[in-house]
Amino acid sequence: TTVPIPAPTTVPIPAPTTVPTTVPTLSPTTVTTRPSPAPTPAPTPSPTSAPTLSPTTGDYVVVNIQLTISGLNASRVKGPEIDAIKRGVAKCIDGVNATDICCVKVTESARRQLGGVGLDGRRLTSSAVVSFDVGTSIGG
Repeated sequence: TTVPIPAPTTVPIPAPTTVPTTVPTLSPTTVTTRPSPAPTPAPTPSPTSAPTLSPTTGDYVVVNIQLTISGLNASRVKGPEIDAIKRGVAKCIDGVNATDICCVKVTESARRQLGGVGLDGRRLTSSAVVSFDVGTSIGG
């Protein structure tokens, strides 16, 4: 027979014991060293003693509103138009700011209108449906 290339290594050091080690105990053994301290709070500082401000008194409500704007294609309603809608709605509701309006979603809606031009005397009109949530405190 020939020797394999590369040749086998020597027996591992330390070699396995000939007798088993002690049997595990039901309770943990005592620790001689303490664990290291927790990592430092980087990059943010430790939490403050006071929570962040949020509505905690009175009743906070969220209302979903849906507006249908006829003659407007939903694909044309972008950031500036959405901001204008928020400002306009906030101006119409006492105690509401544009920042109280969120979750704005714009979808397309189409319907047939009587008296139009077409095979059946109706025409298709499109509109943008704008839905959003308004959150505000009432009372207290």
